[in-house]
Amino acid sequence: MKENLFSEKDSLELISQMLKQTKQNMEVGSGNVFLYYGYSAFIISLVAFAMVYFTANPLWAALWFLMFVPGIVMKIKDRKEKPQVVTYMEKAIANTWSVIGSMFLLTIIAIVLFGFHTGIFIVKSN
Repeated sequence: MKENLFSEKDSLELISQMLKQTKQNMEVGSGNVFLYYGYSAFIISLVAFAMVYFTANPLWAALWFLMFVPGIVMKIKDRKEKPQVVTYMEKAIANTWSVIGSMFLLTIIAIVLFGFHTGIFIVKSN
């Protein structure tokens, strides 16, 4: 493993950048991501309920997969605004969400494969 030797000036600059980045992340409005998910979940729940209730077709429940759209949009937006310094906590949280997202994707794939295997997704014509 290669070790980087920093001068005192470089070390202080790195520490100051990390403190500045942490301070920016803790500002008012940094929790807006949760609001975006909350609003989208509320709207999707109303639309999915109305479509299933009024059409009596349970396939409209698949609208819940739209819950992934805000996360994808925010992830694309974050890639454009890459921070200069990434703290250990930010990296740990990002990795945790990556694992959770991967598990969601694998779960969806398993549900679809199981549905086709058992014939649940096959549309029967009368």
